[in-house]
Amino acid sequence: MIAKIKALCFVVLTVVSVSNGNSLNAQNSTLPEPILAVLNKAIEAHGGYTKLSTHRADRVKMKGAIQFAGVDATFKGETTVQLPDQMKTIQEITVKGKSFNVIQVLDKDKVLVNLNGQPQKAEEPVAIQIKETMRLAKIIRLVPLLTGKEFEVTDLGLIKAGELNLHGIKVKEVSKPDILLFFDRQTGFLVKTEQIREFENKKVVQEDYFSDFRDLGGFKRPVKIQSFRNGKKILDAELVEVRYFENLPSSDFKP
Repeated sequence: MIAKIKALCFVVLTVVSVSNGNSLNAQNSTLPEPILAVLNKAIEAHGGYTKLSTHRADRVKMKGAIQFAGVDATFKGETTVQLPDQMKTIQEITVKGKSFNVIQVLDKDKVLVNLNGQPQKAEEPVAIQIKETMRLAKIIRLVPLLTGKEFEVTDLGLIKAGELNLHGIKVKEVSKPDILLFFDRQTGFLVKTEQIREFENKKVVQEDYFSDFRDLGGFKRPVKIQSFRNGKKILDAELVEVRYFENLPSSDFKP
């Protein structure tokens, strides 16, 4: 059961990065005009340059349901993210009436995991997943794509998804999996991400869908999130509460 709980934690981990806010100047990009237009519209839709430039940390409370690895579970938890390299998740996962408390911490290069009050070994696959989630958290803040020299952004053009007209871009980074971002052409909202992730030594296609955007503290954020792996739904999540910070102390990222 412990192994399954750890697996369920990574399902939840894939969506904790859904947030906005960055401390970088968004005006210095040399990206091609079509990509610039998409990103500028998206940044404005999600709160604008001023908001996004003054908050590099947030704390989010979420709840939801997981269907994964033959297990049905519910979860509730809190995630704190601070750019560029700090994250802490506190999750309560309930399976068949039994609850498990899991804490996962990324503090720069250090990864720590705690299950029901007991420290766990952060094996390499675990550390990779946590760091990859932090990388996604940075990318979907969008402003780093305009300023970060480590990113290569290419245009995927216009894409039809059901009734939605989307514009896609691909984000490449040396020695990292590509991440695809899809924006609603009408609203500018980021409505989907897609990437290849490794799970149990197998590559899987991870798709996350974002909807029900609301004004939360001056930022437009998705309240509802669905995740799929290889086309099969694994998670329904709902954003319950969010708080924003210009800066958080390192003590907030201890187990």
